[in-house]
Amino acid sequence: ETESTLTSAPETEWSFIGTAPAPSSDLSGPGVVESDGFRYCYSRTAAGALFAGVNFAALGTDVTFAPRIIDLMAKGPGRDYLASQPIAGGGAAAPRLMIAGFKVLSYSADAATVDIAVNLADGRLISMPLKLVWEDGDWKIVYTDDGKLPLAPAGIANLGGYIPWGA
Repeated sequence: ETESTLTSAPETEWSFIGTAPAPSSDLSGPGVVESDGFRYCYSRTAAGALFAGVNFAALGTDVTFAPRIIDLMAKGPGRDYLASQPIAGGGAAAPRLMIAGFKVLSYSADAATVDIAVNLADGRLISMPLKLVWEDGDWKIVYTDDGKLPLAPAGIANLGGYIPWGA
């Protein structure tokens, strides 16, 4: 797809990874789900970018995937910086989140920005915008040179402007 055609919630099957639901579909991916649940290989569509972003967030709630999550990040200084840091976890409470909706903020065949609305266990509703690039045949999450998401998550009051979607 060279332009986003995602204007409604895609057909989705949901399964839990860690403490979060992760989407899958035959059309969007993931195309590979390993025996331990690690997943990748998404379609080069807006829905594929969305599924990649949400699965990335879900994988981040399971500390056992911490050593491999770097494989889902775009190459560059941000990834290099994060790879040089000690792996977090080891007893830290995993964030509990439920996907509530999404917006495709921008999309081309080579880059996408998807904004995922997330309900946290403490009752807050947040916007989690993720930038992705098409790299090595899959969608990868972009980080800044200092290992942060380019667009910071922020609280939102409601799902106005989002397409409702979730498990």
